[in-house]
Amino acid sequence: MRRLFFILFFALLAVAGWSAVHRFSRVLAHVVERESEPVAEAAEEQAVPEDATYGLNIPRTHPRLWWTPERLARAESAPFKARDDDKISMAARCMIKHDRQACDAAVQWAMGLQVNTESVASDQARYFGESFILIFDWCHDSFSDEQRQILIQRWNDALTTLMRKEWGGPEMPQNNYFWGYLRNELEWGIATYHENPQASRFLHDALEVRWHKAFVAHAREQGLGGVPQEGAQYGRYQITYPIVGFASAALLGRDVYRESNYFPGSAYYVIYTTTPAPTTHIRQDAKTGYDVFPFDDDEMWFNGAAAEANYYGDFMTEVANEWAGTPLGSHARAWLKLVHPQVSNFIAAADGGGAAGDLSSLPLDYYSPGVEYFYGRSDWTGRATAFNLQLSRPNSAIVGHAHMDAGNWQIWRGGRWLSRETVGYGDQLAGYAGEGKVESSGTLPHNTLLVNGTGMALGWPVAPSNVRRLETRPEYSYVDVDLSGQYRYARRDSHVAERDNPAAAHVEREFVFVRPLETLVIFDRVQSAAFAGKTAAQVTKTFVAHFEESPQVSDESHVLAMDGNQALRLSTLLPAQHSYRVVPEGGKFGQYRLEVDGSGSANTYFLNVLQARDRSAADLQATLAETADEYVLTLLHPEKGKVTLTFRKGVSTPAGGSITVGGTTRKFLDREQKITVSEQGPAWEPLP
Repeated sequence: MRRLFFILFFALLAVAGWSAVHRFSRVLAHVVERESEPVAEAAEEQAVPEDATYGLNIPRTHPRLWWTPERLARAESAPFKARDDDKISMAARCMIKHDRQACDAAVQWAMGLQVNTESVASDQARYFGESFILIFDWCHDSFSDEQRQILIQRWNDALTTLMRKEWGGPEMPQNNYFWGYLRNELEWGIATYHENPQASRFLHDALEVRWHKAFVAHAREQGLGGVPQEGAQYGRYQITYPIVGFASAALLGRDVYRESNYFPGSAYYVIYTTTPAPTTHIRQDAKTGYDVFPFDDDEMWFNGAAAEANYYGDFMTEVANEWAGTPLGSHARAWLKLVHPQVSNFIAAADGGGAAGDLSSLPLDYYSPGVEYFYGRSDWTGRATAFNLQLSRPNSAIVGHAHMDAGNWQIWRGGRWLSRETVGYGDQLAGYAGEGKVESSGTLPHNTLLVNGTGMALGWPVAPSNVRRLETRPEYSYVDVDLSGQYRYARRDSHVAERDNPAAAHVEREFVFVRPLETLVIFDRVQSAAFAGKTAAQVTKTFVAHFEESPQVSDESHVLAMDGNQALRLSTLLPAQHSYRVVPEGGKFGQYRLEVDGSGSANTYFLNVLQARDRSAADLQATLAETADEYVLTLLHPEKGKVTLTFRKGVSTPAGGSITVGGTTRKFLDREQKITVSEQGPAWEPLP
């Protein structure tokens, strides 16, 4: 396996250059690491009865995928445009409009398509597999018997080879190849049943091995809440790839979507990750439109209007139809009405329509317990302040495009990203204090914490994040997360020196979003250990924030970051002795990074107040007092009023404190408030 990779490495270097090689090397690193782990077989090799259908009543006629007589009648009466470069649309036009020219072109393309299965994974199968299979099904009568047998043998061989590959196999249920292969196997099994003796084997691998045994089990725990964990770009493939196959399975008697609550969670993730209003990007050539909070590898986000892409539009249209008549279906309709995303024409042609619900009836906060991502906003208007807290990071062993970004926070307001991570995929950016280079997947390009100028463990952390407290109320959101295990490397191998951060003894973050003030308060407890000749007190800890425009350091405790007609004002109240440093990250998509350094004690507290506001609005005044046991933070705004927060002192002692809003004082909840998701919507556990 490794010898093959090195052959491919040098071939890729000669053809595509270092940029492509860099990305390839990241996949290689994942595969080499996975080779050293005891893993199960990538695919179950067992006898499968040729007539097994796994709950599907598959007819002998075509089309079998997607279309019903009602859908076809609806599509025939509506305008239908097909681009020459859109093979699915071409196949749909062949079937709906009985366009002989479109049929011939589709058949010619399908006969000429060859899939390379020699590499670690097949992008061709992922990119073109569905287009080919839908042409085979929708244009079935346009192929000769001989052509169909050639294609059945060709694709049986290709899908069998890919079924056995480890990368994208059953142990990677959040990976885009996993979903591309599941989709292909399911659709191919349906499309070729009755004429392909191996069709049942593909149905078995898709519905039993991948879906039931691998993914449904994963969705109950690590996938709880429905966030597609490969990020804003690669994660959207996960929710889009199964649309045709799962919708077709429901039409044939097995409603796969209803076998897990994962996809209802995914729909609410789409709603909450979407910005409250269209967003203006810093890149002048980017499209202005509804956006999503970025995370993980992404090479498309900078095109702008990410929420308006057909991936999200197709998925939410399918949700609106699959769950028609439920709150979930109406919320999906409301999102479609708000965002007006692109929708693939064959999906739009089959859309049954329906009434839009009211998004403002939803809770202001959403939480995905599996990946531990929190999304919130001040209200449901287009002028709201929206925020995202990434309390953990996806498991790179099941994802493939993860970043070292646990503890990352992002803020949006008024059509601008007031602070966000630096989005990238294998991009090189300025290192800590501007020295050297770091990759965009590392800790530094995110709004996180550094210890000794270094971030989290690369690859295999000692322990996942521990969300100790979590609470949502109309006046505020509160989270306490212990990130300590994320900074230490679990293995003791040859990579330990470059991947471990032994200077990090304890790292814990508390977030409080104060809704009336549109302000995020971040209280960090960081304990360092002696390392590399430094005492624990000499180790520097760093609070990191990013801005699209260069921020202004107003004085020793305040920074103002302006973006269009919006602004984010940062006030640093702890540590008492700190320094600001602004680093231009450079590279293709780098931002301006603020590094707030503190040292002088083994135990360091950071207390930062981030006020989101109009550029011309009044400043929030933040003052700090302390007692022997706690810090008392007072926030005062000339128009929005006064809020007081307390935070307990101590690094190893339990966190917590209280908040006083509108004259009412509440202690922060001492546990994680539970949330459930169903077709009725997200429901938070009631609190007294």
